[in-house]
Amino acid sequence: MSLWILDTNHVTYLQNSHPNVLQRLSTVNPKDVAITAITAEEKIRGWFKFMDVNSDRCIWAYKGFKDTLTYFKKVNVMDFDENAYQIYRDLKKKLTNKVATKDLQIAAIALSVNGIIVTSNLKDFCKVPDLGMKNK
Repeated sequence: MSLWILDTNHVTYLQNSHPNVLQRLSTVNPKDVAITAITAEEKIRGWFKFMDVNSDRCIWAYKGFKDTLTYFKKVNVMDFDENAYQIYRDLKKKLTNKVATKDLQIAAIALSVNGIIVTSNLKDFCKVPDLGMKNK
């Protein structure tokens, strides 16, 4: 089986126990599921905007941040390595349709390991040639 690489939105769905995502991932060996360092960055940055101690949401944000760090310890996090970086640069030159930088980096990692992106963001990822995708 190919490596399933969860896009950032699917990590959020998984962390929130979305039934479709839980059911779909229950059919896959956990060793065949990964996220990218890009997704880890996006998840961590997402919590920062709520961590102001003058906000009513800061306790919730710190708990979410801690839960996210705990999740990262349990999942395979794919590197944005030299190979992925070169694929990213080549894609950036080739694509006339704009794809968000983070999505393009995630796609480059997936292409570098022949992985399949699991996403509901088909609008952006479908612009990347030869990228395997699954929707929730």
